[in-house]
Formats: sequence, structure tokens, C-alpha cells
Amino acid sequence: MDLVVVNFMEDNQAGVSRLISEFLHRPVTDLNQEIVNLSGQTMDELTMSRGEENLRKIEHDVFGAKLAERNVVLTAPSHVLTRYENLKMLQETGAFVVVLKDQKNADKTFEAMLEQSFGHDRMIDAAELSTKEAARRVAACWSTQKAA
Repeated sequence: MDLVVVNFMEDNQAGVSRLISEFLHRPVTDLNQEIVNLSGQTMDELTMSRGEENLRKIEHDVFGAKLAERNVVLTAPSHVLTRYENLKMLQETGAFVVVLKDQKNADKTFEAMLEQSFGHDRMIDAAELSTKEAARRVAACWSTQKAA
């Protein structure tokens, strides 16, 4: 089973990825970094050269390719959950999704939909947590799931 960490606190995404890797003793792929590595362009450069819609298509393709690898730990920005085709892929693959949310800046309707889709126990309010504590809670959530 894959672990996908969706991070609404995108400014700390790389740090969360690194620490989750340390806590779980497994490699973690950051979706944005994977896109940058494959394209040779920054996310801003891709948006400027190809446009937002093409960037989202690239993102979807890379997201799907990583999920197809199996036994993946993947961190992704929150907007991946705003696209139906990405949600469908998550459901089809059976990936275990943990959401790092920002309760202070939350879209309550969207958050309610995510809780319904993934479960309240997989929603971690990371607004007041250090990057290390957020990663520790993700690892604990994942470990609990694997033990069940």
C-alpha cells in the first residue's frame, strides 16, 4: 500500500518529506520535486512556458506514474485533491492518504469533503506544529494503519 501525504502547509513540504523518510526509513518522493527533476524546469518556469492547465496535466501524469510504482511514499501539494481524476486514482490504487491541514486557513467545505473521503483520523492539523512534529504524526498514523 502506498502512503500519500497531502500537504496544505506547502511551504514546509520538502522538510516534511525528508523527515517522513527518516521516521519511516523509506524513500519519500516529493511530487513537485519529481516534476522539476523530470522537466528540468522549476514549477514557476513550467507554468510560464506551458500554462497552468498543462502543468496540472503533467502533475497528474507524474502522480499516476508514482502511484503505479507501488510501495511509494509520496508527498503532494493540496491542489492535487481538487482534481477529480487525481481523487479517482487515489481511490483505485487504495493509497493511504494523510492530510496535513491548516485549520486557521481552512476551506471548511473542502475539508469536510476530505474528512468524508479519507476519515477524520487521517486529518492532522499542522498549523501549530513544527515540521518535525507534523512528520512524526504522519509516521505514527501510517504505522497504526500498517499494524491494523
